[in-house]
Amino acid sequence: MSQRIINRREECAIPIEDFIISLFNLKKSQIRSLIIKRCDNDNIDAFITTIPAEKECPVCGSKIVANGHGRAKVITHSLLVQHKCLLHWTPQRFICTNPECHKSITEQNPFTFEGFQISYATIRQIMLDLKKPHMSFKDIALKNNVSVTQVMRYFDSYVHVPRPVHLPVNLGIDEIHSDMAKYGSAYLCVLVDNTERRVFDILPSRSKHELKKYFEQFPPEERNKVRYVTIDMWRSYYDVAKQMFRRCEIAVDPFHVVKHLIFAFSTLRVSTMKQVVYGSPSYYLLKKWNWLLTTNDVDLDNKKVMNHVFNRYMNRRDILNEILMINDDLAIAYNLMKLYQDFNRSCPPEEAEPQMNMIIESFAAAEIPYYKNFLTLLYDWKAEIINSFHRPDGRKQSNSFTENINSQIRTYLSVTRGSSNFERFHRRIMYCLNDNVFYSCTSFLTSLKTEGKKRGTYNTNKHTSTV
Repeated sequence: MSQRIINRREECAIPIEDFIISLFNLKKSQIRSLIIKRCDNDNIDAFITTIPAEKECPVCGSKIVANGHGRAKVITHSLLVQHKCLLHWTPQRFICTNPECHKSITEQNPFTFEGFQISYATIRQIMLDLKKPHMSFKDIALKNNVSVTQVMRYFDSYVHVPRPVHLPVNLGIDEIHSDMAKYGSAYLCVLVDNTERRVFDILPSRSKHELKKYFEQFPPEERNKVRYVTIDMWRSYYDVAKQMFRRCEIAVDPFHVVKHLIFAFSTLRVSTMKQVVYGSPSYYLLKKWNWLLTTNDVDLDNKKVMNHVFNRYMNRRDILNEILMINDDLAIAYNLMKLYQDFNRSCPPEEAEPQMNMIIESFAAAEIPYYKNFLTLLYDWKAEIINSFHRPDGRKQSNSFTENINSQIRTYLSVTRGSSNFERFHRRIMYCLNDNVFYSCTSFLTSLKTEGKKRGTYNTNKHTSTV
């Protein structure tokens, strides 16, 4: 066991003041003595005697004198990585010298709230850790040497998400699958402010009824401020946006359109692969090199290497040409897919409508059965796809930021292993992903704990048998 004693009156050979301020949230002038011990189990015990700040009676202003000590306190102070640190501090007691007052006073606790056993610095570190969606409540509790219940109570008490008053001008609507979804839905609804690039709110359902109920909380003049709404092709989103935001322009997220296109093309490729001879060069190409068909920005003119299936030197362009010669429909479908992807990537806003008409005509003329549903999608959502090319904030309308938000939410859902408390989940996500949500520490603690499932009846007599 090692021991180090630092006394206020002794000359120190090392600059200790900054260390004391950062570790214990005290100035050197506030410490009378500090003894730090490292125990055999790697725990750190810090025995601190402070210099009281109290100089006069808070009631009458008279002189106060020392009058013994109060009860010793042990405070968890987890700022040392991989070490549990305990502060041992005994407060000084005073008594007023005015015989008419004679009030008894206890030195104010500089480390934490009255009645708490965890330091201010530890609470602050817990709240900073709670900002990280990849850390569960259990991870944070283990890191800071406190219980999971304590972490949850601090979060429930110190983080409050105010009800939004103003709707964003550019609103993104998307969903994420979760068991916490309510009202008959399997999805949570994620609302994003595309202008400020932050999560706006999370709703427990994506149903039309719940969305209308939520947006009806805002007055008509506030709803009229929403000028752009970006959605996937869930019809309820469209209907609600049309009804609630009378002056908005609705755009379809381009990613979802391309996703439907690639799915249709991949279905054709798999169908073609199943119709060729197993183990043949065609099967080899469609099985091993399928990524070459759907991956963008591939260097096709790489150095040629020996391909032992074809017994000749080939690069990726040669491989692609071989694939497209397998089937005419596959080649036509591939070219149509690339045509739409190029249109989606680089079409100027003013040319979106004429190019969109040309693309629809091309898909219709090809008469490829696997593109039938995609062609219907282009007809049904033509205006909204064209709207996605508009750039109100200097960038194309899309839910790309919403997908980023959803990715972080999925990370949190995976580390929490099936959380069922939606209110706590909602607060945590808003706290993690919205810079406008802060924490505020007080000595008052509360809990958002929900009632669990009631246990069923059971027979306490294990020897009882039934016939």
